[in-house]
Amino acid sequence: MTKPKKKIRSHRIFWIGEVDEEHLAQIISQILEIKQEYPKATIDLWVLTEGGSLSVAKAFIDFVRVHEINLITTGFGTVDSAGTMIFGAGKVRRATQNCTLHFHELYVERCEESLTAKKSKLITDGLKRAQNDSVKLKMKLYQVSRKLIMKLIRSDRDWTAKQMLEMKMIHEII
Repeated sequence: MTKPKKKIRSHRIFWIGEVDEEHLAQIISQILEIKQEYPKATIDLWVLTEGGSLSVAKAFIDFVRVHEINLITTGFGTVDSAGTMIFGAGKVRRATQNCTLHFHELYVERCEESLTAKKSKLITDGLKRAQNDSVKLKMKLYQVSRKLIMKLIRSDRDWTAKQMLEMKMIHEII
């Protein structure tokens, strides 16, 4: 007599709002609760965000990798800025028909005019390194060329689900 196979469950979680520490803590808590009860569960993370902290996005990606989370991401509404990295963490990426994604260059929100030239150069150099790291991570997440990522970033505009599908950055439109 063979044992019946355990059904792998899929659980839907929503990341709605800014990519910040508060949302990260809530999402991680929900995922850990699900994984405790259903270790082989697939997490279906729906993402709607105008972006936020790059370091929080990286922390989420590391969490997914270290904990070997079977993650599907579904973009709906708008997925912008750091949210594109959260979205990119999915092994399978889907978007609703009206979803748009927006990639852009990194920037410093506020620069004091009184910065010395030396401090200004340090900020600029740090920003260039962070931009380069961000591009490399997006290339890895989406498994596309640097040229394509740079095209998306430099255009600084919204990309539709259909366009993302054509570029093979998402797997399906739902």
